[in-house]
Amino acid sequence: MRAYADHPETELVAVWGRDATRLAQLQREYDLSHVTADGDEILTRQDARARSERRQRFADRLSTPAYGELIGIGTHAEIVCEQLLAPGSPWIIALTGMGGIGKTTLADVVLRRMLEHPHWHDFAWVTARDEVFNGGGAIHRIERPALTSAALMDNLAQQLLADDVNLDSLTPEQIQTLLRERLSGRPHLVVIDNLETLRDFETLLAVARDLANPTKFLFTSRNSRVDEPNLVL
Repeated sequence: MRAYADHPETELVAVWGRDATRLAQLQREYDLSHVTADGDEILTRQDARARSERRQRFADRLSTPAYGELIGIGTHAEIVCEQLLAPGSPWIIALTGMGGIGKTTLADVVLRRMLEHPHWHDFAWVTARDEVFNGGGAIHRIERPALTSAALMDNLAQQLLADDVNLDSLTPEQIQTLLRERLSGRPHLVVIDNLETLRDFETLLAVARDLANPTKFLFTSRNSRVDEPNLVL
C-alpha cells in the first residue's frame, strides 16, 4: 500500500487498474510459458518414443548374431563408431579384406551399438551375401539376384519408406526422389554388406555418394578402392 501513498485519490483507482491489468498479463504469460514447456516436453517424449520404436523394429529385423563371445574386436568397433559419429565426412566407410576375417561381424557389432545412439533417425541393412552360416557352422547358399543399384534402392525403400507411403503406387524415379529427400533430411545409418566384386563395389558406391550427407554408409567388401576420395577404409 505504501507504493500508492503519494497518489491523489483521483489517480488511485487508475493506478490500481493498470497494475491489475499488468498482473493479469504476467499471470497469463506465466501460465503460457508452462503450457509451452509442457508441450515441448511432450513432443520430446513422443519423438524419443518414436525413435525407440523404430530402433526396436529394426533390431527385430536383424538376423540373430552368428557369433558368440568376441575377443579383440572392441577397439576396431570403437574406431568405426567414432568415424560414423564424427560430424561431416567421411560419409562412406568401407571395411575391406579377405573373406572370413570378420567384416560382417564387425559391421553387426557397430550397428547394434549405434542403435542406442540418438544421433540416428533410422537404420537400414542391405546384403549381397549369397551364403550364410547356420548355428553349427555349416554354409547354406541363398538364391538371390545380384545387388544392383535398382535392387539397393528397392531394399532401402522397403526399410525406410514403406511405413509412410504406398510404394506400389510410385515409379522408381519417385521412390528415388523420396529416398534422397529422406536421407538428406536426417542422418540415417545404412550398412551395405558383402560386396564381392569390384563392379558391385563401384556401382553401389556411386549410389551411396548420391544419397550420403548427412546419412552415412558402412560397406563391407573384399575389394579395396584406396584411390577413391573421401572414402575411409
